[in-house]
Amino acid sequence: MKSVCPPRCRYAVVQLDPVGMVKHFRDPIATAEAREMRPKKYLVYLDTPLDLLTPNKSWFRFCVVPIATTLRPEVKEKGITSDMVIPIYPNTHHPGGPRDPIYTHPAPFPFPNCYHWYDNDINVRVRRKATRYDDSHAYRVDYCQHSLINEGFRDDILRICQFRLDKMAASDRRPSVRHLPAPQHGTASSSLHSSMPTDEGAVMDNVDSLPEGPDDADTDSRSSSYAASHDDRRDSDHTIDEIFQMDPFGFHVDHTIEFMPLVYLWFELTEHLTAETIPNPVEFEKERETITRIIHGARERAPDDLELPLNDSGMDIDPETTSIMSAFSRREFAYKEYSLIPAEVRERLGIVLHPPVERSPQPSPTGAPGMWQRVKNRARRRLWHPPLWQAHPPLLPCWP
Repeated sequence: MKSVCPPRCRYAVVQLDPVGMVKHFRDPIATAEAREMRPKKYLVYLDTPLDLLTPNKSWFRFCVVPIATTLRPEVKEKGITSDMVIPIYPNTHHPGGPRDPIYTHPAPFPFPNCYHWYDNDINVRVRRKATRYDDSHAYRVDYCQHSLINEGFRDDILRICQFRLDKMAASDRRPSVRHLPAPQHGTASSSLHSSMPTDEGAVMDNVDSLPEGPDDADTDSRSSSYAASHDDRRDSDHTIDEIFQMDPFGFHVDHTIEFMPLVYLWFELTEHLTAETIPNPVEFEKERETITRIIHGARERAPDDLELPLNDSGMDIDPETTSIMSAFSRREFAYKEYSLIPAEVRERLGIVLHPPVERSPQPSPTGAPGMWQRVKNRARRRLWHPPLWQAHPPLLPCWP
């Protein structure tokens, strides 16, 4: 299947494009340093897309997981051990005992010595191709196997949690009264401390003031229900904030986007790698550190008004993958917008409807319309129908 953006749950080969990452600086020093780099090709698993599929993008943000042929390096300060890996079939070896491998389609995986590492994901920018990505021969996993990747690390996560608890207990970092800082005079803590009861009589007075009877109980019930609804609304707002922080629509300007690795991607694994030439994911991290240092140097030399690399791919876009909305002219949009205004209001405002000229869909050069052409034709027919409430419009703002 061909698509503009690489689909998820596939294994692919990626290679860093250091020259493309510094192209927007127009800095000969940074360009020369980037050309000196010799980036390798790495085997990765496409985990999660971070952008919406829009054909006019020059790259797509992806969360990828580099695949290794060795056990994971230990990170003692985090409690990560070398056996926190999941094999990919036909590899079934695991040093910690039997662990279900990941099965791919088609099977078996072309490399017999591969592992998924725990906590080894990285965000990259995948360059879009001049045509489209063809994953018809890609090695992929179904959604059941995809969920098993995270479930396979469940025991490892529990071990890390226990390691952290033991580490906190050993360092005696559990919260206690003696670890709390002394309140400063004039602060909220000091005023709260001064208002606390200091003798038994004061404590009994506070007990007497607790709610008794049906009226106080109703008040307490209403307060608790309000607090519960407030917490639910706050959790909902927090979830929405997290979604928009991902910025799937590209509304925000990410000033760190130039540091996110820009990579080429291929689905033909055996054409670019062999079981002996798959590099260690640690080497990719070293390449990222090198290009980050080059970008920092170029940023210090660059003017303040330098634009970020938002949409600079330097390639010709396939006409079939252009946005479906490009088929509609500005007059067509204005006509559909003004048609929602009542006729008497349009007359009072002096708005004249100019119906757009009907344009017959142009067939592709092969005679049969392409995929995007069929989508555009279908969208045009659907958008041309007026909404059901056009005859009885809803409450509109106060018209002049």
